[in-house]
Amino acid sequence: VYFKYPDCFRRPTYTTDAFVLKSDDQQRTESQHCAPVVDVRPIAAGDGGKGRFQSGSDHSSFQLASLDQDGVIIFWTALEMRSIDEAGSETDLGLGIGGRVKLTRTSRVQLNSINSGNKVETYAFGVFPNDNSHFIIGMANGSLIHKSRFASVVTPRVYECGMVENGNNYNQSFSSSCSAVVSIDFNPFVPNLFLVALDDGTLSMYKNDCGAPMTIWTGECIGLRMNDDDLSSMQYITNVKWSNTRPAVFFILDSSGMLHVWDLLQKQHGPISSQNPLKGEYDDSDVFIQHFDLTSCPVKGTKAKMFIGASNGDAMLYEISNRYSDPRNDGINAEIDELEAQINFF
Repeated sequence: VYFKYPDCFRRPTYTTDAFVLKSDDQQRTESQHCAPVVDVRPIAAGDGGKGRFQSGSDHSSFQLASLDQDGVIIFWTALEMRSIDEAGSETDLGLGIGGRVKLTRTSRVQLNSINSGNKVETYAFGVFPNDNSHFIIGMANGSLIHKSRFASVVTPRVYECGMVENGNNYNQSFSSSCSAVVSIDFNPFVPNLFLVALDDGTLSMYKNDCGAPMTIWTGECIGLRMNDDDLSSMQYITNVKWSNTRPAVFFILDSSGMLHVWDLLQKQHGPISSQNPLKGEYDDSDVFIQHFDLTSCPVKGTKAKMFIGASNGDAMLYEISNRYSDPRNDGINAEIDELEAQINFF
């Protein structure tokens, strides 16, 4: 079941591009990104909510963080205003006419300082769900930098990832230069567990207190195929997301637009299903899934859904099959216990 949202024009309630009008160069640089933004993450509230408005005396708010390609992280507070100025704001040019929600920068982190001033290139970002002051940044060389907003010393400081070739066999030794990190996601039920995808098709699983991956799956295990136009290269992962309703289930999107569903309680060495939801929906075979995300399903009885963005600009909302979204008869706590027991053997 899906709902399709056709192309339409809608003005943003707030945009940071107005910061380029600041006369002070230093203030302008500190207030906005000066490189392409590669990832945006909501900051979990103290009650475990992900990016939900928190009620306050004057307004409602939540926090989010954005990462750009040069390793700059900016933390924002999204504020819901009590009244709307239909004429716009004279003091904040980023607020749209009639806009009700605005962004306020709260802090800024420059990753270059970690690497002794060397230029970095970053592509992915993850926030610890059990401590939102800690976060992980995925680098172009495959490494993962662990950073805190408040602590100067963190452990581990760097998570290693990637596989190197040793003769005809692959092993879990680490390379100083490997493929770029393209996606990071934490398990919402086991918050010390997270997945990392690389653009060479490999997927790694970590515990946040250990610098080495617990296990690594190659592109062949994941179900990736060779590119039709270049048989020397393999398709790669573009996005990975843990399920918000089942602890051991996660979804992988590859560069061809194929979705792979994994259930670690059912199968540990490959997906239980691989499919293209857009197949047959368009006459144009060149239309494929560009990105996807999952709803958090905070309301009991609400069906788990997946948002899909197509390469032609269409946005669709799919209901996820009960097979992948509903816990087993013994309950979700039993699944969490079984997953935690299982990962000790990886």
